[in-house]
Amino acid sequence: MIIQNIAALQAIATPLTNETYDVLGYYAPGDNGGGAFYWDSASSETPNAGTILSGVSSTGRWKRIYTTFIDLRWFGVKDGIDCSSQLTTALSLSDVVILEDKTFTTTNTVIIPSYKQLCGKGAVISSTADPILSIQPYAERIELSGLSITGSGNNTAIEITGIHSGQYASTAKACDLTFVRVTKCGLSLKLTNARKVNLLSCEFYSKSGIYYYDCTAEVNIDNCFIVSDSSSTSDFGLKVEANTASAPQTPEGLSVSNTMFYQFPVNLWITDLFIGTFSSCYFDATGKDQNIRMEYKIKNDGTLFNNCWFFSQGINYTPQAPASPKLFRSSVNNCYFQAQSGISVSIQPMAHEIAVSNCRFNGSTTGTQVGLVCANNNNNISLSDCNFAYYESIAQFKGAGQYNTVSGIVCNGLTTPYYFEYPVNIFNSEGMPRSFQNTIPQGYSFPVAGSISSLTGIFNGGVYKITLNGAITVSHAGYLLLNLPAGAKVLDGVYRHLDLSSNPVEISWLVQMAEYGVSGTISVLSETLGNGAAGNFSTSFFNYFSIVKMS
Repeated sequence: MIIQNIAALQAIATPLTNETYDVLGYYAPGDNGGGAFYWDSASSETPNAGTILSGVSSTGRWKRIYTTFIDLRWFGVKDGIDCSSQLTTALSLSDVVILEDKTFTTTNTVIIPSYKQLCGKGAVISSTADPILSIQPYAERIELSGLSITGSGNNTAIEITGIHSGQYASTAKACDLTFVRVTKCGLSLKLTNARKVNLLSCEFYSKSGIYYYDCTAEVNIDNCFIVSDSSSTSDFGLKVEANTASAPQTPEGLSVSNTMFYQFPVNLWITDLFIGTFSSCYFDATGKDQNIRMEYKIKNDGTLFNNCWFFSQGINYTPQAPASPKLFRSSVNNCYFQAQSGISVSIQPMAHEIAVSNCRFNGSTTGTQVGLVCANNNNNISLSDCNFAYYESIAQFKGAGQYNTVSGIVCNGLTTPYYFEYPVNIFNSEGMPRSFQNTIPQGYSFPVAGSISSLTGIFNGGVYKITLNGAITVSHAGYLLLNLPAGAKVLDGVYRHLDLSSNPVEISWLVQMAEYGVSGTISVLSETLGNGAAGNFSTSFFNYFSIVKMS
């Protein structure tokens, strides 16, 4: 039997048993809210306006005939009218809820239970709720796909929340978001103690992208676009942070691949994370002051950037108020730094164990660009096999530090590519120690008799050229004495008188190292020919002491 709409169905005074009623629409034929119904005269179930409907009499119910999924339009939702309760009801009745091609309005948060699929087929959820969709503790195996979510400017689109249980998040897990598009929200996705979440082919256009918080772990983000909403003041693309207010544990296990971050004030902001990989990602910071900010509050350990593209700005390693060394154990490999402004890789005091290798650096043609700067107290920093163009300085190691290396660098003809305030090892392309260099600070005054500069290392057998280079001013007649460890022999004399007629000056020695190699400290000492006073030698900018293997 064919019925025009739901109201007409409910108005039937004497329904026929064992009869199927085909309703053409909820309000009008063709609005997709109709369907097949039958009359159950014995039912007293609570009507829900979608799958169970009341009739004329107080007993008996109209029941919709369906097998697997539920279409939200079956519940009589209207454009611009809150459908939060209808969506909640639909999710309670079926494992699969379909939102067809229209805009659904909600004003209250909709909670997604376990084992549910919410599938949008061109549908838009427009909401002022905060959050709009919520996955709560103990929920798992939830799928959101094909949805577009539009917020009211400052609300959160999707929130997945578990429980802080020991070291790991043990609840709110195994959730998949596929082809989900978020616009005009304050935050697209918040993960708190969430675990095993997959974001696949999603697009987030909001004030902020993803907040990865507390014990959240084992999250995979692939083939996504995370873009700043230009209509509002944005914040961050992806922020990863521990909860320091409770018993602190660190977020873990983040994998991001084939994803674009675009024009946030900070595209990637990691304060705490244990093990994170970023592969084939694009970070665009055009017109911004920062791109990647690597802080260290509790633990930021084991982050890998591979085959990524950094536009305009690079990476800033910034431990927060460190009283002791912070081991980042971070690697930047096979990446491209394009149109860089300022410092491409900035390593702030107490940041240790960072390797940059096989990268291409291309600086902006305006302004002053520096490749890598270690500010102070940085150990085990490696810059290797990189190519630089349009940079005024390749690497600067300031303050104090040790076990730092530079090797295999190609640059565009810089006469002073490095600035070192402490010994830094320089290697040749074969990986053998070839050159050790130590920059002498500008304006430094040396004592009448004492060490000007020294370098410690393991020197393979062969001939080395040991050089003190720069602009040196002498207030009293003097000379330089080369001090060598056992196994090293000067080939052309130990003493060098200072030549005041040229500026800059270069004073060098040729030294033969024993075939089996030499380990120890090589230093240059200052001596006077008469009764000198302090300040016998002083220097200008970019003086350096180097040891270069000649053969």
